[in-house]
Amino acid sequence: MEKLAANIRKNYMDRHQRARMLSLVLYKLSNFLGRQQRYQEALDVCNEAITTGQKGEVYGNIPKLMYNKAYALIELGQASEANAYLRLSYCGHTLMGRTDRASGVKERAKRNWGIDIGD
Repeated sequence: MEKLAANIRKNYMDRHQRARMLSLVLYKLSNFLGRQQRYQEALDVCNEAITTGQKGEVYGNIPKLMYNKAYALIELGQASEANAYLRLSYCGHTLMGRTDRASGVKERAKRNWGIDIGD
């Protein structure tokens, strides 16, 4: 992962473009790691991607990363902490006008884990 990040950083892109690309790659990696049941690694990648997005002022993937982080936390037995990230995911999607994704987060949280994140 470090080699990939270093390669993206040294390309001829401005800071915003690099952050956007790296955030997307890390989001996809967190999905992959979660599907492979490598939850601690997925959590670490989510944290790095969120930080990268914030530093680069690229926020589009952050609600999706919050959901992935919540999923990893639940699988690691930290459901109470995950609840906050599910709410952040829901609110982030709502603030960005992605009401379909926001309602999807709310529905999956209730259906999969019995967590009611409210409105």
